[in-house]
Amino acid sequence: VGDLCNKGPQSADVIRTVRTRKHSHNWLTVRGNHDDAALAAALGDEKKRRQEKYDWVVFDETDEQGNKKRLATGDTHSEIHQRSSFKTEKEVNTSKRSTMLCDEDVMWMSELPYTISIPWMDDTLIVHAGLLPGVPLDQQSIETMTTLRDVVPVQKNDAYDDVATGDSDCPIRLTSKESWNSLQKEAEKQDQRVHQEVLENQNDSQIVDMKQKKAIQYRDYSDIKQQQQQIDAVGGTPISKQQKIHNVPWATVWDGPQRVIFGHDAKRKLQRHNNDYAIGLDTGAVYGGKLSGIVLPQHTLVSVDSRMYSRPDG
Repeated sequence: VGDLCNKGPQSADVIRTVRTRKHSHNWLTVRGNHDDAALAAALGDEKKRRQEKYDWVVFDETDEQGNKKRLATGDTHSEIHQRSSFKTEKEVNTSKRSTMLCDEDVMWMSELPYTISIPWMDDTLIVHAGLLPGVPLDQQSIETMTTLRDVVPVQKNDAYDDVATGDSDCPIRLTSKESWNSLQKEAEKQDQRVHQEVLENQNDSQIVDMKQKKAIQYRDYSDIKQQQQQIDAVGGTPISKQQKIHNVPWATVWDGPQRVIFGHDAKRKLQRHNNDYAIGLDTGAVYGGKLSGIVLPQHTLVSVDSRMYSRPDG
C-alpha cells in the first residue's frame, strides 16, 4: 500500500526488490507520499534534497574516510532520460553498497499508480492514504490519495457543491459536533432510501448519483488547517473561533462504492470500518509495531512483529 522508502534503513534495496519481482512474483504497489517525495528528490527537487531523510537518494557511496559523497547531478531537468547522475542497475549491483537509486528504479517509481483496482474481489481498491467520500475516483486529487487521514463534514448546498473537492472559493460551512450527529442520522436514512432505490431499479450508477445528493460532503482536514494559516496571515477571524471544527477519520464515513484497503495512518493502527468497506493496514512496523497484511478475497489479516527503527513524529 505504498511508502516503500523511508520506513527502514534500506529504502533503495526495498524499491529494487519490489521492482525486480514485478513479473516473477506478480508484485504490485501503489505510490505513497514518501515515494513521491523520494522521486522528486531524485529528479532534482532541491527542497526535498535538503531534507536529511532523503540523503539516501542524493548521496552516493561513502568515500575512504567514511564521509557521504553527494551525487554530482549538475542539472535540474525532470526528464529521466536526460539525467546522468544515477548508476545503471548493473553498476549498483556490482558496487559495495546499493543504498542509492539507479536509473531503472527512478523510471519505475515514476510509473507507479496511485490506486490499484481489483473489481473481481468485491470491487476492492488499494490506495496509500485514503479517498474523499462522495467524490468519484477520477476526481480524487493526488494529495488526497497520498496524505489523507481526517475529513471535516461540510453542510451541502447547491452554492457549495464544489467545496468537497476543494475547487470552490465559497466560504466553508463546517458542522459542529451536535449538528454532525443529526446530519449523520439523516445520512443513514438517505442511505436506506438509496438502497431501496437500487433494489427497485437494479442500476448501480444511481448509487453514486444519489450519494452525491446527501446533506453532507467532506473536506480534507489538512485543507482546513491550511486555510486557517492563510486567515491567520492576514489577521482574519480564526475558523476555530467561528465554529468548532469536528474532524473524523475518513475511513469511518466511507461507504463505497469500492472496498478500500489503505495504509499511511500508523497512529490509529489496524482499522476496520463499515463492514470492511475500509481497512487500514499500517500498524507501525517502522516504529516497533507490527507489519500487517490481508489475504484476499477471504479478508484474513496476518501480522508479524518488527523492530523499532525510528520514533513517530511528535
